[in-house]
Amino acid sequence: MPLDKETREVRFVTFESLEDSEPIKLRLQTGSIPEKGTDWPSFVALSYVWGDPGETTAIELNGVTKHVTTNLHAALCRLRSDMRMLEGAQLIWIDALCINQQDTNEKSHQVALMGAIYSRARLVIMWLGDEDEYSGRAFTVVRLWMSLLRRIGRMKTILEAIDGVENLDFAAVSQLMESSDPEALRKIIWQGMVTAGREVYQ
Repeated sequence: MPLDKETREVRFVTFESLEDSEPIKLRLQTGSIPEKGTDWPSFVALSYVWGDPGETTAIELNGVTKHVTTNLHAALCRLRSDMRMLEGAQLIWIDALCINQQDTNEKSHQVALMGAIYSRARLVIMWLGDEDEYSGRAFTVVRLWMSLLRRIGRMKTILEAIDGVENLDFAAVSQLMESSDPEALRKIIWQGMVTAGREVYQ
């Protein structure tokens, strides 16, 4: 169903089943993100690296088979297996599932709302992928970047901001840049800035 632009309507997904032995089954529902006030649904936003679009896994969305990237599937499996990560929220906003990617007009309108979506989310879960030898360092570096970038707005120079962050591991920064998608990192950093600290890294 088309989204109502006037009420700033968006879609969310919920898990139909929490059984790890079953395929991922999701159900769509809608809610509005008002420009003012506090009357919006309690939800979690998932930010993730899309990964190779050619590597997909089937899930069920509103009873219909849909193929998602393997990285998104891994994130969904992790969320389903540990619902505590959602901090009591039942609704999840995921761009690839909650925006009709074939509808140019809807994509344009929803992208314009992304700042409001991330800032009003109960929290933003940032999924960088399954754990590997670099994961711990990557999480540490991204957290430091968040701290660093938030300081810049209150300081005269970026050098002052760097001096205010302890244990900034430049070697880890270099390794992360070499082993990650730069565009995805920029997206994650921006979303972390918008959420003002309500982010969880996985």
